[in-house]
Amino acid sequence: MTPIKTYPRHVELPELAISYFKTFEQREKAFRQTVHTLIPRKYAGPQIFWKDFTNMSSQKLALLIKQPIAWIPCNPRDCLAFATPWQVLTAARLNAIQAKPHVAISISESAADFGIQKLLHQPVRTLSGGETVKVAMAKAYIASSYVHKLAIASPFTWLSEKNRIFFEKVCLQFKRNNIPAALFSLEEEDSTLPIQPGDPYEAPSETVESTILFKKTSIPLSSSLNLLNSDSFYVYVSDFDKKIISPCLLTGDNGQGKSLLARILSRAIGFQGVAEIRSAGRSGTACLLFQDVMTQTLLRPFQSLAVSPQSPDGRNVFKCYDQIVAKFTSAWPKVNLSPPEMRQRGATGAHSLLEIKMMLAAVRLNALPSALILDEPDWGLTRTVAIALVSAIINVAHSRDVPIILISHKSWWRSIAQSRIFVSKTDVCDKSFSIDLQSSEVR
Repeated sequence: MTPIKTYPRHVELPELAISYFKTFEQREKAFRQTVHTLIPRKYAGPQIFWKDFTNMSSQKLALLIKQPIAWIPCNPRDCLAFATPWQVLTAARLNAIQAKPHVAISISESAADFGIQKLLHQPVRTLSGGETVKVAMAKAYIASSYVHKLAIASPFTWLSEKNRIFFEKVCLQFKRNNIPAALFSLEEEDSTLPIQPGDPYEAPSETVESTILFKKTSIPLSSSLNLLNSDSFYVYVSDFDKKIISPCLLTGDNGQGKSLLARILSRAIGFQGVAEIRSAGRSGTACLLFQDVMTQTLLRPFQSLAVSPQSPDGRNVFKCYDQIVAKFTSAWPKVNLSPPEMRQRGATGAHSLLEIKMMLAAVRLNALPSALILDEPDWGLTRTVAIALVSAIINVAHSRDVPIILISHKSWWRSIAQSRIFVSKTDVCDKSFSIDLQSSEVR
């Protein structure tokens, strides 16, 4: 049986029964069964994905049409089928009007309740993770008038503590309408405890320093999917030239621009001006490990993820992977815990999300970048496993003089951060905003 626990009681919110799981794969299996297995598994490789895709039947789709479900998967973008939040909410409202025209919630009301009024006509692809899940929850809120069930996977991963009120608002709405909710979480995903002596974390023996530099940096963004006829607006980054000590925690509320900074530092998107990290005689491009690493795998099999077998100094990526595994495994017995089972690197078949994260980290570390940026590294992992993984990556990175930058809104990492950068967003005008950075050394 999956353990059932209750979410802490907040103001006027009833206790919520939540199913907790030890692994990402176990949770996804349970979630997929709830939505009639209509979500292909992206984490198990291309063969499984296409098998799931071809197994979608008209009978399963008919079940969903007959008894519709409001669902938010582990990547909330996967339940947003349209280009903008306004289109997403319009589709949900049209369904609500067709089912119960007198109780349908308006788009403006839902947008205001979830703080997404300014995002309604922004392309979904440009939203942050926190903004995306707020849109998904606003959609579910509107759907509460006609669906038969609510299903949410990992409700606590994407939202900062301040924004958990939106999750509670959705659950309260479904409770009022007497609609059952199926909530699927990983163990201790909702914990607010920082890393403590009983956790499998080993502080690195080496100290790695670097400098982050932004100068006259701006990021051109389009306000429309029609690039020929759209207006352009800009994100301006305040000038910043500070020394940091690894691991550095890049923190801030949802939608403040943390992931946007990571993408320009890793050259994942275009920008103007200067944005670079200087460390250990290297400067320039950092490497980035996405929050949802499934997007980064592009459905490639595990072995093919090692696209660069040799590092600039001749070391092999598989050796780097083995070092991460060894560090990960050795941290557990020191706090009287047993590590999760790991498959052999050369084993055939689907590898776990944990092993995929390790390989992606190894590939990036082996390139000896100016820094490795881990965007919400706990995604898809229990708290304990996430701590052990981050510990292993930091130790291997420091042995190669590569600094680590952690992007997170969770309190877990505050006790291990040797420096911090707080990110906040300020509106400049209707179509532009600025990102401000403030640093502090905490060692």
